[in-house]
Amino acid sequence: MKEFNYARQSHAPDWYDRTNHLHVAATSGTSPFNEWYGFQSEQDAHDMACRFKSQSFIDEFVNIEGRFYHSEDVMWDRDDTPLSEKTPACLQSMVDAESAF
Repeated sequence: MKEFNYARQSHAPDWYDRTNHLHVAATSGTSPFNEWYGFQSEQDAHDMACRFKSQSFIDEFVNIEGRFYHSEDVMWDRDDTPLSEKTPACLQSMVDAESAF
């Protein structure tokens, strides 16, 4: 994995740019446990999502050929092979699922 920015603090760090689609946050007001992510590339974001371990993330997302999809957006056959999938999940929804909030 390449470089990415991460902070756990109450307010957005100086490097955080809410207009950048590779910058996402999991927040709850001014909680000191707010999380701020700033990825350099889609690949870095994907690599980090591959390390997510929360049960809510595992229940909500499936990785198919290197892309994450919402579980309910994937149709499966009897052998648990994906038959079709919709639009890949956005980074924000994946971070929200992994977050403690």
